[in-house]
Amino acid sequence: MLITTDWTKEYGLPGFLIKGSIPISGIFDLEPIYYSWLQSTLRLNDDEIHKQSPLHQISDNCPPVLISYGEMESAEFKRQSDDYCTALLKKGVDAALYVQPGKNHFMTFHDLNDPDSQFCKRIVKFITQHKKSQLPLFKEIDMHIPL
Repeated sequence: MLITTDWTKEYGLPGFLIKGSIPISGIFDLEPIYYSWLQSTLRLNDDEIHKQSPLHQISDNCPPVLISYGEMESAEFKRQSDDYCTALLKKGVDAALYVQPGKNHFMTFHDLNDPDSQFCKRIVKFITQHKKSQLPLFKEIDMHIPL
């Protein structure tokens, strides 16, 4: 949800604080939870579902996004990632999908510990692709936060 925040409007900060996002096996649409066993505990209403679903809160100044999930994830995790990527692209966001071969939901983070893994290499490529287009660094802007 960090990339959906309007940093200027809500906190008086520059709108480009978040330079990019790499969600892994994310939940981008909370609506299916309404119909699950979790609803009796969470008690989500339609407004909360809409406001807390990244799929429905894509900002106009969204940074680049690399969405990743495991090849062996459930159909719902795959659908949500695919739908989120499509929605980002429709809004003009630089977004891409990376499917981790042979991984399930609980294994998608394992390769972050291996700099030679295909996933780490893809992350480095993503960062490198967008590094040149970055806006000013923190030291170049006034970071005074009003209390």
